[in-house]
Amino acid sequence: MAPLNTKERLLLVFLFLLIIGTLILDVSFALRSRLLIFLSSVWVGFFATMLVFDFVQHYFRTPYDHYEVFVPTPKELVFEKLRLADVKENDTVYDLGSGDGRVLIIAARDFGAKSVGIEIRKDLAGESKERIREAGLSHKAKVIRSNFMKTGISDADVIVLYLSSGTLHELFPKLQRELKKGTRIITHDFSIPEWTPTREVDWQGADGKGAKIYVYIQD
Repeated sequence: MAPLNTKERLLLVFLFLLIIGTLILDVSFALRSRLLIFLSSVWVGFFATMLVFDFVQHYFRTPYDHYEVFVPTPKELVFEKLRLADVKENDTVYDLGSGDGRVLIIAARDFGAKSVGIEIRKDLAGESKERIREAGLSHKAKVIRSNFMKTGISDADVIVLYLSSGTLHELFPKLQRELKKGTRIITHDFSIPEWTPTREVDWQGADGKGAKIYVYIQD
């Protein structure tokens, strides 16, 4: 039996209060009837509000269920991640949560790869598209404004990530399900909990700041 969701739990609470209110309150029949009508009205109003909320969220809101705060990766670290991923000219590089597009630009400009970014935020997607256009790389790089959990990535040769451990945990089944054998996945600071990395590298930038880079290969 599946666990109850929040609405189902609240529904049970309301029904419980309704039953208790009608059974144990030592009041007149008329008052008890008014109490019953009141509690029923509250329950109906609550349930109707939840239905409207679900409808609006499903049909009108952008799905921000995998939104993370944008923290730009230093460009020299981006370059090192792509180098460790052994990016070649004929590779397709995906950046999941592509932010301002710096990974896409470096992959296309410095490694000659085709690059695809998936970014859910409208402002960042627009900014990265403009940066790509200004760099003259529109023929090599593109940005899809979408939720990367709901976007196909099966043509990727390289996946670049910088996501929290929780999101990486949620992403793992999708990577296993969709990526072809030999696809390289690279992230830093946060490892994929369910996956043993093929390689771990301690990197240090010119400013002295460091990061741990994790490389995975789909088998």
